[in-house]
Amino acid sequence: MGGVVTENVSPVHITSDILTTTFPDRTCSIDSYGAKGDGLTKNTSAIRLAIEDCVKRGGGTISIPKGRWLTGPIHLKSNIHLYLSDDAELLFSQSFSDYLQLFLLDSKAWNSTIIPLSSMRKTVKT
Repeated sequence: MGGVVTENVSPVHITSDILTTTFPDRTCSIDSYGAKGDGLTKNTSAIRLAIEDCVKRGGGTISIPKGRWLTGPIHLKSNIHLYLSDDAELLFSQSFSDYLQLFLLDSKAWNSTIIPLSSMRKTVKT
């Protein structure tokens, strides 16, 4: 009693239903757009420029190289892969005004992807 009988049960294969995500073979490194990984320079504009440029060229990977990269909100777009290199830290601004301006200027921002959803400093590593 209490046991699970697994005799004559075939495994469920769902891999045919899973879609694989692929991105164009294009990499835009944020340092090529003026970002500085010193942990002090706010890189919001450079990251935005890298994303916009990559989107205009059909999408691809936004690369965050080794370093400490301070930023405000990041809007991810379709067909963009955000990649953090080993030893890369993405630090989000603690300044509330960085996030308040976003919502005052773009009422649709509530429905878009924004990292982070608060003004707290966070480190993201993937």
